Order: sequence, then structure tokens, then C-alpha cells
Amino acid sequence: MNRTLAHNLNPMIGGDTTETLNNLATLLHGHCMLIADRSRGATLDGESTLYLLQAVSGALSFEVNHPAL
Repeated sequence: MNRTLAHNLNPMIGGDTTETLNNLATLLHGHCMLIADRSRGATLDGESTLYLLQAVSGALSFEVNHPAL
């Protein structure tokens, strides 16, 4: 499957690798905000999930902003 067809089937897949990583980082950030908003007083498992997603989102954001490093 080429990237154009993949993008037409799923708009989260970008036209290039950087755009796809940016879309994924945005999606993960949105999930983190949703979890944080919905889980006030959450259990340890909920907090761990939130921190893990935030770490992954941060790593992807770094890769998007610093592709040459």
C-alpha cells in the first residue's frame, strides 16, 4: 500500500514520516488530556497509563521537532 492510498484511508497517516509522527503525537496528547480530565482521583493504574502516554507523546514530539538529531 502506498502512502497516498494509506492517507486516503486514514487521515492520521501523513504524507511523509514527519507528518505521521506529528499526527500521532497530537493524538496521544489528546488522549492524555482526556485521561487527565476524566480521571481525577484516579487509581495508580490510571496515573501510570497517563504518565506512559505523556512520555511517548513527548518522545514523538521531540522526534518531529528534531529529525536530524
